[in-house]
Formats: sequence, structure tokens, C-alpha cells
Amino acid sequence: FTSKLLSHKIKTDSVLDFILYQDNLVLMISKILRTGFKIGLGLLCRIFPRNSDIWVFGSSGGDVFWENPKYFFLYVNHEKQDSDIRPVWISGSEEMAEKLREEGYEAYYRNSLKGLWLSSRAGYSFVSHDLEDINYSLPLGSKIINLHHGTPLKRISWLNPSNSDSNPFTLIGKMIYQALY
Repeated sequence: FTSKLLSHKIKTDSVLDFILYQDNLVLMISKILRTGFKIGLGLLCRIFPRNSDIWVFGSSGGDVFWENPKYFFLYVNHEKQDSDIRPVWISGSEEMAEKLREEGYEAYYRNSLKGLWLSSRAGYSFVSHDLEDINYSLPLGSKIINLHHGTPLKRISWLNPSNSDSNPFTLIGKMIYQALY
């Protein structure tokens, strides 16, 4: 009886391991395809000329309107009367973009056609953490200004040691980041 129970447990565990392996494999392939698509899209967007009057802003993965990009965005909007600068907030949240538009600012959801187009045409991209604040690969070719909140006493973004080189996605990301920026 015990051996039957053990063999049943082994079969159950191996089935569970197989299912988990399949899920991880699907997630890994999905991540590779998404990363490849983003990089390809970013390289494709390099053929569009950059407009130095378009400035895009984003903060904290694009989900919120805060930190230094927020205040610089508000400042540029306030002072833009005498210039051709077009400040645009790119948000990871459709609701946040809508709220900013209601307040009179130009803002777009990052995956909308306008958001994608302006991210790919911007001459300057202002972020608080990394390119995910706007759109991962579309700022390729623009001047990227990181308005991180403080003097970098610690390593951030790709320089962060917690982004271990043992992770192949991180290693590939670092190599691409260094090659393209």
C-alpha cells in the first residue's frame, strides 16, 4: 500500500513539475518574443527623425504622475509660452492620461497610437527610473535624461548589482542597452 501511495505521489509531483515547467517555458518564450518585438520596434523607430521640440515625460514605470519628472513637466508647461517645446506626459495608465488631459495637459497612454508616435519622435525623454517610465525601446535615439531623486550613492537601473548577470534576460538587456544608448 505504501509503495502504491509513494508511486502515486511521484507521478503527481512529476505531473505538477511538468505543468510548472510548461508554464515557465511559455512565460520565457513570451518574454523573449516581447523583448525582441520591443527592440525591433525601437530600431524601426530610429528611421523617424527626432523632433527636439517634443519632450516626453514619465515616472515610476509610467503608472503615476509624481517625482522629479512631474515637477519638471509642470514647470515646462508653465514656461513654454515663449518656446516651441511640446511637453507630453506618457502614462502607463489610461486613467492617469485622461485625468491629465482634463487638467489641460497633453498626455497619452503609452500604448495608444499617439503615445507610441510621440515616444518614437521625441527629441528628449525625461524619466525617473528607467525607460519603462515611458516606453522601453521607443526613446532610442532621443536624449534620455534621468531625473532620479538624488545623487546616485547607489547603483540604479542596469548598474544595480541585483540585476544579476546570471539572468540571461538581464545580461542581454545590458548588452543591448550599452550598444544602443
